[in-house]
Amino acid sequence: MKATITIILFFIIRVSLYAEITADYSIEWLSHKSSIIILATPMSESFEKGPGDVWFTKTEFKICEILKSSGFKDRTITIYSYAYKQNEKSLLSEKYKGSYLLFVCKGENLFKEINGKIVLTENNIFKSVYYPGKEIKKLFTPEFKRLNTFSELLSRTQEQVGTEKSFIRENKNGIIEEKRIEIPYNSEIHKEVWLGSISYLIIPSYKLK
Repeated sequence: MKATITIILFFIIRVSLYAEITADYSIEWLSHKSSIIILATPMSESFEKGPGDVWFTKTEFKICEILKSSGFKDRTITIYSYAYKQNEKSLLSEKYKGSYLLFVCKGENLFKEINGKIVLTENNIFKSVYYPGKEIKKLFTPEFKRLNTFSELLSRTQEQVGTEKSFIRENKNGIIEEKRIEIPYNSEIHKEVWLGSISYLIIPSYKLK
């Protein structure tokens, strides 16, 4: 009996050591966090060695459509990003030559070389760069569903931008905050995000001051 209890405790402790609370984005929250959302085609891309293992990427795009702007009206945009491996620094696909859906904002608390410049909203694994045919990872809907197609991603983005505009127009003192909701165990995305502890999905919350 003691041996059984010891084994059970061993596995509980082992699982606890590797358990991790996760918090993944909904497309609605990524859209909210981004001050600029555009459809754009690439014009040029260059790379520069940064501190340590960091590589900086400078990619210039021609804007086809502005979905969200925060006053940005230029027809071209230069986006800066960073990576820790030289062979992962490009934002662009070698095969795809059309328009990209880009989620960007002004860089803060990153590296001095790119602070204050236009950067990807979420730089990790380039979660802010999409095009038809690219697999959509770690980005979900508030209904705990996967986003399976580029057209669905684009439609959800446009809908969220419209929702925010309406809320701000109708509620001058309104604020939009981060809200974390627990991902149900029986949802289709649970296995994809679960790392042994609680898994959350981040969505916008609309409040009046």
